[in-house]
Amino acid sequence: MQDSTHGPENAPLMGSGPQDDQVDSHPQEMASRKRRPWWKRPSPYWIIFFAPISSIGYSAAFAPRVEVYTLLVCHVHKPGYFSNDPSFDVTTYMTGTRGVPNINIDTRERCAADPEVQAIVAKLSATLVTTMGILSCLTTGWWGAFSDRHGRRSGLTASMTGLILTDLTFIVTANLVDRLPGGYWFLLVAFVIEGFLGSMPTGMAAYQAYIADTSDSSSRSVLYAFGQGLLFFGFAVGPLMGGFVIHLTGTTLSVFFLATALHLFYLFFIIFFLPESLTVASARTARSRYETDKQRNVNVPFLSRVSNSVARFFNALGSCYPEISLADGPLGRRKTDRSLLFLAISYGMAANFLALMPFVFQYTNYYFASASVTHALVLAVLLPLVIKFLKSTIRPSTHTAPAPASVHVSHPNRSSGVGQQPSSELSIHTPNIELTLARCALAIEVLACGIMATAGTGSIFVIGTIIGSFSIAFTPITQALALDIYTSTVTDNNRSQEEEGGEGQGETGKLFAVLSISQALGQQIVSPAVYGFVYSHTVATFPQAIFVVTAICFTIALVLVTFVKIPSPVLSGKSGVPLRQHVESGVRNTV
Repeated sequence: MQDSTHGPENAPLMGSGPQDDQVDSHPQEMASRKRRPWWKRPSPYWIIFFAPISSIGYSAAFAPRVEVYTLLVCHVHKPGYFSNDPSFDVTTYMTGTRGVPNINIDTRERCAADPEVQAIVAKLSATLVTTMGILSCLTTGWWGAFSDRHGRRSGLTASMTGLILTDLTFIVTANLVDRLPGGYWFLLVAFVIEGFLGSMPTGMAAYQAYIADTSDSSSRSVLYAFGQGLLFFGFAVGPLMGGFVIHLTGTTLSVFFLATALHLFYLFFIIFFLPESLTVASARTARSRYETDKQRNVNVPFLSRVSNSVARFFNALGSCYPEISLADGPLGRRKTDRSLLFLAISYGMAANFLALMPFVFQYTNYYFASASVTHALVLAVLLPLVIKFLKSTIRPSTHTAPAPASVHVSHPNRSSGVGQQPSSELSIHTPNIELTLARCALAIEVLACGIMATAGTGSIFVIGTIIGSFSIAFTPITQALALDIYTSTVTDNNRSQEEEGGEGQGETGKLFAVLSISQALGQQIVSPAVYGFVYSHTVATFPQAIFVVTAICFTIALVLVTFVKIPSPVLSGKSGVPLRQHVESGVRNTV
């Protein structure tokens, strides 16, 4: 499809070279990429191995943020706890125990034990996190669509920029809290900016889309699992590294310098070294669609434009409610496939791990130590091995004959394909294995929650957390399943466009933006409110009620996943280019 639009939306991809902009089609660009040096060739391993740098910085500053909140609030509302010496500011009390006067340690302990201070800290933390969560939910869809037009690195850059600004704001606020407008509420400025830049949901959406662009269906679930495992490894290493830095420097504030340095390093890598995964042809098609929609709204009144802007959020959610055409007869019949919708809802309901953590810390301190390591091991080691083993035991024999006319080609960097002759050696990929593993993961979490809710000793509770750690496999498996279903659906919907010469590409950035929005709603908005309400009303009588609520959420997710229909088989060529078999009359589950 030749792009006839003009303007900034027609600009080349971020970091693309002149040779890329001269490529007319997706297959030509894929062929040209193979001739590049290895360090300029897009690969999922680039982002899989470098993304944990960001998770280390994020988790290192997670606990110190609470200490900063406490001291800032206590300094304003309980000034009597602090010395009258004018040379002493808030940062004086953000120090370790080595070589620190006893008065500093006493002040921190009194602030942490004061119920009035803790109530205000809880209000401050909830306001900051909720504000950022709501804004990121509203903007992640836009950033996902933007990455479909300008490349995945744009979404990664926006997310990292927001995290860096937040780290710097903590440093500035801690040192200048008495001079800043609003005092400690000045932190809200950073969280608002981070929310507009998409925060972690936008970063995760771009991360997932990058892997989708550079992998085929048969290996995608393994890559997602391995990548998630390394991210959890970063989350486990971060607090250890932060504690070492605090011990070395003697101040809690040094952790924010560490986080800023790690995030800046990762941002530098994204801008100057990370090869762009999105093809120019795919981005050009997305920009053409965007310009077409924009031209339709040129003469639209202002109020209508505002309402349309609000509707963009729901338009992004519409990616999970696609229509597909199933031929039930000579004329066929239009039906609606709700599999993506069910997966997105289940993904959000199961994404309550981080929201549950603060309340579990109050209930017991066994949780984090027993769960963090097993999460990383399950995702990075066990799950990839299980998937590879299961696929190797049932993998069909390869096909050396040319594919029939009903075979429809789809490239890994596109959500649907341009009709091409497939390679001479083909193998069938089916998401049946991933769907079964997803259902098993949800069932395991329900069992684990039952064990933790009824545990009478710490040892039984640890067993429950270890069993529950296996349910973390649901996240990467769902990402791969969602992309398989979305790819199949877009292929069906755009087949006629491709036969007429159009490129008919889907926009995977929107899909992963929807999954990130669902995750953010579950982790940062809905789950904290629900868990907070339940725990505050049951802590005196039945504190294990939070695990009962978690079991209910995962049970609902399991019921929804049972209604998910898998797409038609995917034929993977020897070169790694997947070929999706078109859905024929009366065929849905063929494997």
